Amino acid sequence: MSGRTAGLCSWIFGLALIAPAGAGAADLLYPRPQPISLPAADQEKSCVRLDREIAALLPLTYSYQPGFYDDPRTGAAIWVGTLYFPPAYALAAYSQVESYREGARIRDVRQRIEVLRGIKARKRCFEPY
Repeated sequence: MSGRTAGLCSWIFGLALIAPAGAGAADLLYPRPQPISLPAADQEKSCVRLDREIAALLPLTYSYQPGFYDDPRTGAAIWVGTLYFPPAYALAAYSQVESYREGARIRDVRQRIEVLRGIKARKRCFEPY
């Protein structure tokens, strides 16, 4: 094995050892399921208030951002980057960063909805009175 290859292998192995120390960054890239906590204020809500809050949160789970291939700005960035100005490729990367942020927002709202649905199930809101 050449010196350059051995150096590269040791560098990659070193990164693998350091990676668990930065668990916060890993959670941002690959979120793990969190234990659901049921706040006392939410447990005191009536079934109707829980339904209304879930109904208010549902529109926040929609994504209006176009997909990578459907976004005209991505096509323009690739066209301009290829023909005239290579830094224009950054716009395509920026749209993916925004897509990730939107996914994180939607994931948080869905988790809140699941908490409220869990409270409804514990209160047996689905049973007729």
